[in-house]
Amino acid sequence: MGGAKVVKPKFSEDQIIPASIATKKFSQVRKQAKEKPQVITDNQKFDSVILDYKQYEKMYERIQYLEDKLIYQAAARINEFNSHPDQAIPLKSSMSQKEYERYQRLDPDDIADEDLFE
Repeated sequence: MGGAKVVKPKFSEDQIIPASIATKKFSQVRKQAKEKPQVITDNQKFDSVILDYKQYEKMYERIQYLEDKLIYQAAARINEFNSHPDQAIPLKSSMSQKEYERYQRLDPDDIADEDLFE
């Protein structure tokens, strides 16, 4: 996943609501969520997001599309390798020394099976 920096979403002040207020004014929070996501805080920390179902569905579809695209790209690379194994580039030569050393220290058992499989 390289060194890409994750950009967190930004929210305006009117989108951030303490949990105590959200509980009392839930109907109003739901209406506001139809326009833009509402962030519920707990002890001044972001806890939950309420958004319109159509926004959620669109986001979910986009994630599914991107996951499928990644799987397709990986399969295409595997097929390309299988068709031309003589053109394969060793992993070590495709990384910096520091990246390769970090890769070697990874322990596949650090990832729980539940996180790997549905």
